[in-house]
Parts: sequence; C-alpha cells; structure tokens
Amino acid sequence: MKPRLASAERRQSIVDAAVLLFARKGFSGTTTRQIAEAAGVSEALVFKYFASKTALYEAIFADCGEVNSALQQLQQMPPSTKALVEIVENVFAHFTQLDQWTERDQAHHRLFLHSLLEDGEFARTGLNAFADCLMPLLEPCLEAARAAGDLTPQAPSARAAFWFMAQTPLMLGSLALTGTEHAMGGFSHDEMLRGILRGIGVREEAISLYCHPGRVEAPPAPLAATG
Repeated sequence: MKPRLASAERRQSIVDAAVLLFARKGFSGTTTRQIAEAAGVSEALVFKYFASKTALYEAIFADCGEVNSALQQLQQMPPSTKALVEIVENVFAHFTQLDQWTERDQAHHRLFLHSLLEDGEFARTGLNAFADCLMPLLEPCLEAARAAGDLTPQAPSARAAFWFMAQTPLMLGSLALTGTEHAMGGFSHDEMLRGILRGIGVREEAISLYCHPGRVEAPPAPLAATG
C-alpha cells in the first residue's frame, strides 16, 4: 500500500507530472486525465488543487521562478565591468549547460520550447521574468563599464545587450539539449563567450582582464523562470 502524501507533496506531484506532459505533448495536447494518471491521483484531486488546466500551467511559472544562488551572489556585487562580465559568464553557463541539468529542469526548458510552437505564452512570460530579474543588475553594470571607459562607442542599449547575451546561449543550449553535435559550429566556449562580450560593446582590454571562461564550472540550476 502506497503511503499517503501530505497535501503539499500531492500538489507538487501534480505539478511535476504536468511539466513532463506539457513538455512532451504541449499544453493543448495534454488532458487533466493524463496528468492525474501520471501523478498517480484521481482527476477530481487535480481539480481540487487546480481549478483549471490554465491554473496548473500558471503554477508551473511559480515552480520554476526561483532565483538561484549564483544570481543572489551577483546581486551583492557593486556595479562594475568585472560584475558585468560575470553576469554574462553566468548567463552563458546557465544555458550552454542545459544538457547537464536534472530531468525535471530540462522538462521546464522543453516546455519553454514547446510553447513556441503553440501560443508562446509560457516562453514569453518566462523570458520577460528573466529580463525583469537581470535588468536591474545589467543596467548599472553597463553604466559603470561605460564610465570606466570599458565600453566601445557602439555599445548597444542595456535592453538590446540583454537580449543578445541571453538569446545566443539560449539557442546553443537548446541545440545541445536535443543532442545536436557541434552546436557551436566548432567554436570553443571561450570564443563564443568573448564574442558575446564584444557584441555588447566590452573592449578587448577589459575582456582580457576580467573574462575567465570556465569560472562557472558546475551546471547551475535555472536562474529564473526560463527553465
């Protein structure tokens, strides 16, 4: 006889089952009955915790929206060129190590990708949450780097810099997650990371001084609601 789960554990088991099914079948292709079966509960119990499938979808946002320790450490750093480079390094490591995440965290990202094939709401909400999380760090660091003379005159705006530094490794990580070999086209992590820093306007001297590829060694848990 299976032990009875506490209310919070039952609720979490339903959320976990929904993530895996939504990631595999998409939101519209998944039924509450399938979720109940995967979670090992009745469909009535699913509706006890979640009034609708949409409510369950929304609960997944909260489930994957926690900020990890790496980002918490970055939040404690005073704005500087060094902090800017470390932000980029962490975002790069976050996405390009997708294939090393836990199955549960990978399922969150597969759900993000599947969302792009449907209405895009999960992907859009996740990316906006990620931007809201990082922009308060990125903007003052870019200003500090500009004041220190570490940015080129062609450096993009903070918003443009964010999307460039996030979406490039996001694509690389997504390719690696699907098992695609040579996702970076033969370029090393070092070359790709330095290319992103150049793309947001960091001068070569500052890159040489502050960029340390491989500094983020362990695959980090998702930084925010993208994963």
